[in-house]
Amino acid sequence: DRGLAMNHSTLVHRLEHQAETLGSQAALRFRLDNSWRDISWEQYRMRVLDLAAGLVELGVSAQDRVAMISHNQPNWVIGDLAILAVGAASVPAYPNSIPSQVEYLLQHSEAQVIFVADGAQLRKVQQVRGACPALRHAILMDDDELLADGDFVLTRSSVEERGIKAGREQVEARIQGLDPGSLATIIYTSGTTGPPKGVMLSHRNLTFMADALSQVVEFEEGDSTLSFLPLSHV
Repeated sequence: DRGLAMNHSTLVHRLEHQAETLGSQAALRFRLDNSWRDISWEQYRMRVLDLAAGLVELGVSAQDRVAMISHNQPNWVIGDLAILAVGAASVPAYPNSIPSQVEYLLQHSEAQVIFVADGAQLRKVQQVRGACPALRHAILMDDDELLADGDFVLTRSSVEERGIKAGREQVEARIQGLDPGSLATIIYTSGTTGPPKGVMLSHRNLTFMADALSQVVEFEEGDSTLSFLPLSHV
């Protein structure tokens, strides 16, 4: 919707608009057990708000950095928008990153929390945790309770539950106060010609690119888009 450019200054505000406008229509579609499953716009919004409220309960403040290392999945975009909703900045890592690369990203960004896809990604973080003093929590996207310890390692669902208990008031206040010019994400370069560089992008940078894309590609209601490149690639 090209009208969004004038009225909705961040991706989080646009999610809220889409949820109010499209409600039960499919926002995300994914394969599970050989069949397609849908997440509606309203479900998408509610999960983002609950997870964001959980991040607030974990002590995540505006402009803190929260990292993420995962393959493409609905929980990636839900987590990313939850980070933005609390006013923090997301720091994505490629899922094929080796532990030393994860260590550099966590150290350089001073990330306090990291979302991990599963046990394999968690092990990379655990290997380097001692060298990352700012890191306080790792959140398991796949909800493997056997790996959670209730302290450093938490399941995604347990964080959402904290948010549900706390309520959404603080998150909604933070969303209202989001500055389009503030930091939204830090994308690290590949590091092929030296140490990786952290590219700082604002909320305005992200919405500008979304608006520019809508000027080039004629999207129509009911269209679907396929996520192919790693979401960590922006």
